[in-house]
Amino acid sequence: MFLFICQFHADYAVSFTFLCILCVSSALMPQINEFAAKHYKQFSKHQYFDDSGFFIFVVWGCPAIINCLIILGFWMYDVFGLLVVLKKKQLMSAARKSSKKTN
Repeated sequence: MFLFICQFHADYAVSFTFLCILCVSSALMPQINEFAAKHYKQFSKHQYFDDSGFFIFVVWGCPAIINCLIILGFWMYDVFGLLVVLKKKQLMSAARKSSKKTN
């Protein structure tokens, strides 16, 4: 997941879609845990899915939340960069206007 995020962090549509998928899957963790607890024999020999949902939280929830924070961090970095560029252009525009007034 992390490599996918690093690969597509500049494509906002892809990263927004991935962020939504991660958030929805994190919100649906209790239902996924309940389903997996009922049908664990189809894919495992051991019952890992307890009532509290600790296993699925550690295996899926924590990495999903961390990846959501990484996506938001990339977005904040990009926004701060755009704000710097915008402020530089505003200052250059103001400098041009003031130099025209003095001439």
